Amino acid sequence: MTRFEKGHIVLAYNETVAIIDIGSNSVHLLVAQKNPLGGITPLAVDKHTIRLGSDVIAAGKITPEGKQRLFGALKQIKSTFDSYTTESYAIATEAIRQASNSSKILSDVFAKFEIDVEIISGRKEAELIGRALQYKNDLEGQCFTGIDIGGASTEIFTYKNNEIEEVVSIKIGAVTLDSQFNSYKKMEYHIDKQLAKLDLKEFAGKDRPFYATAGTAKAIARSHRYFYRHEATTNGYTLTKKELSKILNEMLKDPSPKSLAEDFDVSTRRSEVIIPGAILLYRIANHLNIKSWKTSTAGLKDGAALDYFYS
Repeated sequence: MTRFEKGHIVLAYNETVAIIDIGSNSVHLLVAQKNPLGGITPLAVDKHTIRLGSDVIAAGKITPEGKQRLFGALKQIKSTFDSYTTESYAIATEAIRQASNSSKILSDVFAKFEIDVEIISGRKEAELIGRALQYKNDLEGQCFTGIDIGGASTEIFTYKNNEIEEVVSIKIGAVTLDSQFNSYKKMEYHIDKQLAKLDLKEFAGKDRPFYATAGTAKAIARSHRYFYRHEATTNGYTLTKKELSKILNEMLKDPSPKSLAEDFDVSTRRSEVIIPGAILLYRIANHLNIKSWKTSTAGLKDGAALDYFYS
């Protein structure tokens, strides 16, 4: 194995890992290689939308249909990372955390695919996302706040001195909102009611950079960029609360998935949950008095790879 010296640390540049992130909306794969500069090099990525969050809202567990969707995604993912003959590090978040049959589901996953899945807490999820944000957006040593809107939960956290300082995990996400409510007004009322119960003063009105990440934030930034013909890239894309309100109102003119996919450059599956996600992001920004934020393409899988190699 070829190795490089960086100070007193010996880094192996051809170590690889397959990160599998079983989320409430999608299953993500990242095959990453440890690089000699203390970072990661992506070798392969894959994503499958499976909506486990909808199962948990409707039935309190992963249904047979949900299990079938999960296994179908894992079959394709395993065939991808097997070609790299690498170890896997699999994690699961809110939908699996809340499912009453999660132990049985993950036992069956191991029996069929030999993939050992760790259910991580909301705090651990925020730690990994914060680490990915720091790495991907050159925030080493800086204090910043992250907002990660997932399918079934949202993490709001402060990262300071290279570690999590404060974190709140809210059991609201884009998929669960879409599954629970047939009215956008009811969504807004529910979000505001849940936010009002929380002590969020640590995050409100602070003079520090705010970053939004995960599929919802990236889709909103991409939609705004596409609709208004902006040339900037998604990573680092700045949005104001006023701009989010404006693009949300444009989406609400015809909220059908087909129209959203065509007019706002989002996938058909993402178009089904982008409005609930945008409403959630707007209500959080309003509650915390956030005037603007940057979007990051950093994600949980990136943080998990950094954690695997460097912790």
